[in-house]
Amino acid sequence: MLPGYIAPETSEIDEDHVRCALNYLISIEPNPPPESREAYDAATRPYRQQIAAAMATLRKYAEPVRTLEQMQLEYYGFTNDLRYLVSPEVSSIVCGALNEAWHGIGQWQR
Repeated sequence: MLPGYIAPETSEIDEDHVRCALNYLISIEPNPPPESREAYDAATRPYRQQIAAAMATLRKYAEPVRTLEQMQLEYYGFTNDLRYLVSPEVSSIVCGALNEAWHGIGQWQR
């Protein structure tokens, strides 16, 4: 069993917190990918609380008043980080998690 994700005990979320959340989300991604949404949901069900906490961390990072341009710079900073360019699967997880967590913050849309 993989270790769980523990949300930071601070309201000041920084890039290291975001990377920790992203790394957790990457670590629990089923491999190989399930063939259906139902199978994916079943595979990730044990991690739902930790997934919600990791996504909340990503959201808190983006919530301070930021312009769309600032958010885009942050997004591309994470998605172009060499740690997350190791495979298309990892890159997809990072892009998807950030887009989902940030959707609706300021002008950010998926």
